[in-house]
Amino acid sequence: MFQLSKKLFVLTLVCLTIVFYSSLYPSIEPLGRLPEQR
Repeated sequence: MFQLSKKLFVLTLVCLTIVFYSSLYPSIEPLGRLPEQR
């Protein structure tokens, strides 16, 4: 049970980080593009 909630928490954190990063992307684009960008 704890393992599942921890996994869910990490997944939510990753999603939030991606959303935050993509919203900030235009201001940090000159620093270099992500290699995994499609």
